[in-house]
Amino acid sequence: MLFRRIYLVLLIAIISNGQVAYGQGVIKGILLNKDNKKPIPYAAVGIIELGIGTITNRDGTFKLALKSNQKEENINFSSIGYESLTISAEKLLKESKNIIYLKEKITKLEEVEVSDKRLSGRRRKVIGNSQFNTGTLRLDSRKNGGAMALLVSNDKDDYKLIDAKLFIVNSSFESYKLRARVMEVDSVSGLPGQDIMEEVFVSTFSTKKGWVEFDFRDKRVHIDDKEFYLVFEWVMDSEARQLLAEQIKEHLSTKPENITASTVSTAQGLVEEKRIKDFKSGVWFGSLIHPIVGKRYTCYYRLNALDSWKPSAAILATKATILRYNGK
Repeated sequence: MLFRRIYLVLLIAIISNGQVAYGQGVIKGILLNKDNKKPIPYAAVGIIELGIGTITNRDGTFKLALKSNQKEENINFSSIGYESLTISAEKLLKESKNIIYLKEKITKLEEVEVSDKRLSGRRRKVIGNSQFNTGTLRLDSRKNGGAMALLVSNDKDDYKLIDAKLFIVNSSFESYKLRARVMEVDSVSGLPGQDIMEEVFVSTFSTKKGWVEFDFRDKRVHIDDKEFYLVFEWVMDSEARQLLAEQIKEHLSTKPENITASTVSTAQGLVEEKRIKDFKSGVWFGSLIHPIVGKRYTCYYRLNALDSWKPSAAILATKATILRYNGK
């Protein structure tokens, strides 16, 4: 069920320090598979301790801007299915283009067979949030990997993820890439934790407005906890992010009053959200802001690949179909 009232105000969260000058150092390079020398796309690159990161492009290339006081830090390279690697920033800054190799992990995947009979009846269930009344865009204009995560739950454990749908309120692009992730609930913090799906899953869409679907049927996404996070990342190259930042700057230069902030009550407490009126560039995820209904859900966001997760007052509009193995 959708709320009939659709806000004309869209939300955005682009942090100010994501728009500062690069400073005194830019690390450039390409990330490759050590065995076959093929590019590793959408891998995380950055400084874990500082929450600064980006993701590699489709061809494995990356660019990471550092401030002068970050040159003595270590840069971490990681991707699903590979062993992570750490190299000093000082060493990487000496090269005009670094070639970095990651070694594949040897992982034994669990085989799960599902009969047609198990696909029917009460064993098949849709969970998540289908309601929205606004759109949300969260990214760092200089770095990549901005994402939103919705906590979803089932009354039983031990099930398979069949598909996930995400509502797009508006897209200004003819086509765009989104990454879907499935993450555990961290046992200590309750935040999105380790990836459950041992595969990078990026899809290209052209939907301007409506539901987009990620098909997990052959991905072997077996979940044995009652809760997990559905996570969706914006995958934008540096040119697109920079263009978007310039469009926002121009939009606000003519009407600075178009950006406002308000505090919303959520399941995690009071959360401040910034809003921009009449701005529709980029890909906006459907989301729900409601002082009562919003408290039923737990939603987080981050602005780049290694940023810390923060509470979101905008509840992501996403739903998943699951298949219970032992349901009756």
